[in-house]
Amino acid sequence: MTGIEERVDGETREQLQRVSERVAAANEETADAVTQTAGLATTRTPASDLWRVHRELIDAYSELRRALDVVEKTIDDCDPDSRGGTPRRVKNEHADRLKEQYDGPVLNLALMLLEQNRREWLHAKPDTNGAQAVERHGLTANQREWINTFDDAYDGRNAGGDADAR
Repeated sequence: MTGIEERVDGETREQLQRVSERVAAANEETADAVTQTAGLATTRTPASDLWRVHRELIDAYSELRRALDVVEKTIDDCDPDSRGGTPRRVKNEHADRLKEQYDGPVLNLALMLLEQNRREWLHAKPDTNGAQAVERHGLTANQREWINTFDDAYDGRNAGGDADAR
């Protein structure tokens, strides 16, 4: 047996089991949402029924996000040289770079945008110019401009604040 085969038999099998469990949980939540929609067209209480559907869809969305996270982590672990990497890997690589470039609240905002971009561009709209920008830079062109403006203003405020304290 090669090292790769042994890894597939051991640690990777556990990861694949976690993937199966996460996808099953997402499927269960989605099925619950579908069940809640039964009879919506004839209900006498549409608002309360729609709120139940909404809650189930939120639960399904949450489980789908968790399943995506587990699948991406497993792909990254099993195939670290995969074509360009998963959205998770792209985000992590850019997060390291952003941590070197920004600090304080500017860094926090940049990291929040980066995570949102993972979901919005790399998951939902992967074949767009926005997704290409996120793959290259972590942020869209507009976001980079806004973050740099915010960073300059924050740096200026801090420099001014120090001068005022003297």
